[in-house]
Amino acid sequence: MKKTKGLIILETNVDDATPEELSYSIEKLMEEGAMDAYIIPIIMKKGRLGFLLRALCREELSEKIAKLITQETGSLGVRVLEVKERYEVEREIAEVGFEINGEKETCRVKISEVSAKPEFEDLKRISKKHKIPLRKVREKVLEKLKASFQN
Repeated sequence: MKKTKGLIILETNVDDATPEELSYSIEKLMEEGAMDAYIIPIIMKKGRLGFLLRALCREELSEKIAKLITQETGSLGVRVLEVKERYEVEREIAEVGFEINGEKETCRVKISEVSAKPEFEDLKRISKKHKIPLRKVREKVLEKLKASFQN
């Protein structure tokens, strides 16, 4: 494990955005450099339903990410929480090549000492291209990965 420092959690409460808009906000935050972004349903003052949007980023990106949060959600303020340290499992990205429907494909896989996880966007791309269920693509990738470790 390694320790990471210099991280920030940015958060805001939102009560006037649709789930689709919030989903898009998370997508944009990740594209712009957030390391993680998620939404928690909450009950706000006066019993209003709302959402807590949080984004984890490096300190040097915090102003850019905070501005994006306000632009995408209409929020009037973003709280900043300093992360003292974060423990991370070391990992690497490997490319797994395999054949599907007679065509060669590759899928990125995040490998650590605790797991191997195919990249979702690669699975989605391959699933759409070959018109087969995403879970079947994931199974094929993991089978190929397992076979490569056994050799």
